[in-house]
Amino acid sequence: MKKTAAILMAALLLIVTAFAGAETADLVGRIEDGAYVLTVKAEGPGEWRADPLAQDDSVLKLASSGVENGEFTARYEPVGDGDMTVVLRHYTEHNTCDELHSFDLQVREGKVKEVTGGSYTASPAEED
Repeated sequence: MKKTAAILMAALLLIVTAFAGAETADLVGRIEDGAYVLTVKAEGPGEWRADPLAQDDSVLKLASSGVENGEFTARYEPVGDGDMTVVLRHYTEHNTCDELHSFDLQVREGKVKEVTGGSYTASPAEED
């Protein structure tokens, strides 16, 4: 049983890793004027929050975030060169994180140059 569970978890990890940098219908990440902008539909209960990078703002800073016209947008602007991971989380109405997207960004010459990786994690549906 443990071996089957380990194989299933490995397969799931491979699938999540393969699609980590892909855009979903609701979430779009793009490089815009040297900054990285994340936009997601703000539907249903709960709210989206962008990681403010409080522990290390030497490469990127959260320049702005908020909801406008039914979309949550977060804009990360470069501060210095390097690699940094930014995180976007969805919280339920009970203040519990139920969905998390991360994006590994490469900043060179004062601009976000590319997304080099990322991840996606979500809580299972209640019926599961």
